Amino acid sequence: DIALKDGYLQTILTYVQPDIFTVNEIRGMPQSSSITDHDRLITNSLNPSGGTWARGAYLNSTSDPLISQIYFKTSKFTLISSQLIPCPGTIRDVHLFKLRYYKDDSGGQPIYLWCAVMHTKAGDGVPEAADRDLMTSQVMTFLDGLGAPENILIMGDFNLYTSSEAAYQNMIAHANADVKFNDPINSPGNWSDNASFASIHTQATRYDKDGDGACFTGVDCGAECGSDDRFDFILATNSIMNGTKKISYQSGTYSVVGQDGLHLDKAIIDAPVNGSAPANVITALYEMSDHYPVTLKLDFQVGYATSEASSPASQVAGASISSLTDTDPEAMDVFKFDIDDLGTAEGLATKVTNIRIKPGVSNTADWTDHIQGVKIKNGGTGVTIGTPVITDAY
Repeated sequence: DIALKDGYLQTILTYVQPDIFTVNEIRGMPQSSSITDHDRLITNSLNPSGGTWARGAYLNSTSDPLISQIYFKTSKFTLISSQLIPCPGTIRDVHLFKLRYYKDDSGGQPIYLWCAVMHTKAGDGVPEAADRDLMTSQVMTFLDGLGAPENILIMGDFNLYTSSEAAYQNMIAHANADVKFNDPINSPGNWSDNASFASIHTQATRYDKDGDGACFTGVDCGAECGSDDRFDFILATNSIMNGTKKISYQSGTYSVVGQDGLHLDKAIIDAPVNGSAPANVITALYEMSDHYPVTLKLDFQVGYATSEASSPASQVAGASISSLTDTDPEAMDVFKFDIDDLGTAEGLATKVTNIRIKPGVSNTADWTDHIQGVKIKNGGTGVTIGTPVITDAY
């Protein structure tokens, strides 16, 4: 029931709170139907989970009706481009999206993130592995053509069984360091049905969803037989892993949502109780998809310029202050200053935690004896301050 899935997806998104969300196997043909399906996720699941969302362009050059897509919060990113990475001779295209972060770097230059969303051929046979090999080889050749190191993530359902598979090595061991990918958790091995990798398996959330006693009969929707494969990945280029292009991977944040490592060959809802996420999220993961979602966090090195204190165009005129002026209502303006926030690109207000005022060379008064107190106003409005310290030690 697609209406129920809308709600399950909203539950997952509300819990995870991503800024970017990518999907595989969203219906792409015919055009009129695909547009409805692509936008349905925004209307029924993404926007209700928090924020305002947009998506990449609908693109498909193959006969496969299941394509990939990207969604992003408009408060954080702007879509610069959507394009296909052609992979002739393979099952489908790879989608490449270029996003611009909403804040610039310290030099006022934009920060770009490229997201390649890929879904390789399923199956553990030789022909399927050859298809995956060909697809990733063509993707890497295409990325070589970008001509410079870029912040690139490649993600999706890769259908890989082991790190020694050629399709994986094409990305991880690529000769061009500018676009070579890395596994953020550096976990190579024979992943399939291996208890050593149970905590990073991403398929399947289900064992026998239709209750017929068999873990897969060919009539159930999606894969079953429990959690036993690491099919889904997010890989990152050197620039992200090393933070050399204003975006860096936040160490320790790579996660398989709902995967507690205790459900090898079991459904996510089977015993023992899965406490890695709230119970309603565990249920939503089971009902929504046969795959566990994969997440990570990135740090963006945005500009933080120094704020500046300066004299205003007109200063308070000189005057005499009576020694009897010693209460708050009698306070007199002494001098004015401006504080300018020069780092507006980061969207944060300047926080003033300390102000130190020194007398001029001709000011020889003993401040400890002659100044009763200190008040600060912003325009005509009083500013709450801590306890001022008045001293003659400069």
